[in-house]
Amino acid sequence: MEFKSRSFLCTILLIISGPFLFSISAQPSFENFKQVWSDEFNSSGLPDSRNWGFEEGYVRNNELQYYTKQREENARMEGGNLIIEARKDNWNGNQYTSASLFSRGKQEFIYGIFEMRAKIDVRQGSWPAFWTLGVSGEWPSNGEIDIMEYYAGKLHANLAWGSEKRWEGNWSSQTRSVGSDFSEDFHIWRMLWTEKEVQLWVDEFLQNTTDLSKTINEIDGKNPFHQKAYIMLNQAIGSNGGDPSGTTFPVRYLVDYVRVYQEYPDSIAPEIVDAAASLSGTISLLFSEGLDKASAENLSNYAVSTTGVAISGAKLQIDQKTVVLNVSGLAAGNEVSITVRDVKDDAALANTMSQTARQLTVAPAGSKLSGTLIGDGSPWDNTPGVQYSAAVDGNSSTHADCVGEATWVGYDFGPGGEMIISGFRYYPRSEYADRMLGRSVEVSSDGEKWEVIYKVPVIPPEGSFTSVPIVHSEPVRFVRYNGTGGYLNVNEVEFLGYPGQTTSGNKSGPTPANLQFLSNGPLQYSIYTVSGRLLESRVIRSNKAVNGVESTLRIIRSDSSFPHGLYLVTIQNTSNRKLLYKGVINR
Repeated sequence: MEFKSRSFLCTILLIISGPFLFSISAQPSFENFKQVWSDEFNSSGLPDSRNWGFEEGYVRNNELQYYTKQREENARMEGGNLIIEARKDNWNGNQYTSASLFSRGKQEFIYGIFEMRAKIDVRQGSWPAFWTLGVSGEWPSNGEIDIMEYYAGKLHANLAWGSEKRWEGNWSSQTRSVGSDFSEDFHIWRMLWTEKEVQLWVDEFLQNTTDLSKTINEIDGKNPFHQKAYIMLNQAIGSNGGDPSGTTFPVRYLVDYVRVYQEYPDSIAPEIVDAAASLSGTISLLFSEGLDKASAENLSNYAVSTTGVAISGAKLQIDQKTVVLNVSGLAAGNEVSITVRDVKDDAALANTMSQTARQLTVAPAGSKLSGTLIGDGSPWDNTPGVQYSAAVDGNSSTHADCVGEATWVGYDFGPGGEMIISGFRYYPRSEYADRMLGRSVEVSSDGEKWEVIYKVPVIPPEGSFTSVPIVHSEPVRFVRYNGTGGYLNVNEVEFLGYPGQTTSGNKSGPTPANLQFLSNGPLQYSIYTVSGRLLESRVIRSNKAVNGVESTLRIIRSDSSFPHGLYLVTIQNTSNRKLLYKGVINR
């Protein structure tokens, strides 16, 4: 939401290259971040004055709306949302009215994850925005970040900073075209802002990455993105949004929440999330976070008490969370007891896990799986022979090259044919290996709700298969390789596994020490996917039914709104922000 008309005053400087579909990074992780502020808009009436002020009048860009101050017709909390409503009501002689909210002087932050869930109107004339401005300096030398703008059929994700001329900006800009159906649903916009870069996301898609070493104001030599910033929410009409004369009003911008998370020192030791013993001569351990390589590969940290079974090697895998032990003496169906201790995470001040014991059943060795082919995506430029099925045709000399809103390929094993996924092999397309970075292997029991069980963590070497273990002990009916957010552009992928059979005792849960802690005040729990994506954060008050961590975990486990699977859970005291529990649960 620039202060001046970009077509006349702005010098466009693209720091990133390629269109939106070339996004290749993995979604930002919330690991080691905590929520420091939010507005959930769960009340009624005007927005909370402790968080928001109002712009007033005709402010910028020759827009058609008059921004009103504290007028509920234009800005109100209702039904769990903030509603910013643009109206064609001729109020006080102004044909169009709307609202623009800012957190300046109230809620200001430097670095972190900024997140909004909202539904926008994409009709002609509409120009909604979710953006930030630096607290010091005049525009654009104070630094502008457009986490979300929409106008003229496109989502815009931009950064602006000072050029050599006053009031003219240098820009890092990316756009994405969306259709009229985009306004039918709520979407999530996120900014990951660090000292080094800014990433701007919409849903699962990385739309813009900007290197902050290149955002120096030419006019004063300062970098505006190393200072606190405040948040702006507004619904403009006209100007870049186009002619609204044919649009039926009101135009509504519904905001479910705005949240800010900031990084904090990691003080939680790693835990074993899942484990599997295989007849191939391995025990694979999946940990809750990245590990220190030296401690992860130290054989003295692992012991088996089963007669005739011995560990000869330990290897930390490329995801930095999985350790594969080379083990002799394993026999199909046998029980193996393994004890793990003193493994450290990769935090600057490393945290060391306490001793943990697991009882595992030796499973069959994984082999290449097949089933009914499923997939989505259209061949690039209608090129023959590059449809999604080419990624699983058994020929590493062919390749799939598909684009679209969803691009993936996989198998349906059929009812009663569930499989346990134990590995993944992939052969990148020559000169396009970077298009696999951050893409994921996902599983589902119903073909609708998908769980990420592996993400490609680095650009794979070309000219050969890369083989990785996957530790996921639950049987699944569906598996897929998901290229959505970039390209489904790969020579070959293979899923490894064996017929499904639930192995008891492999999933981890909270330790008794965690469960004994009671809180004397409100608790806030947050639920994440194992990959780190926040699903829900809620405050509950302590009473007879909810008297601490144990009761809170019971509530989470009984929540039917989430599919069965593994989730990372944190629980903290809202009064002093003390972290009471962090662990992985199975529900």
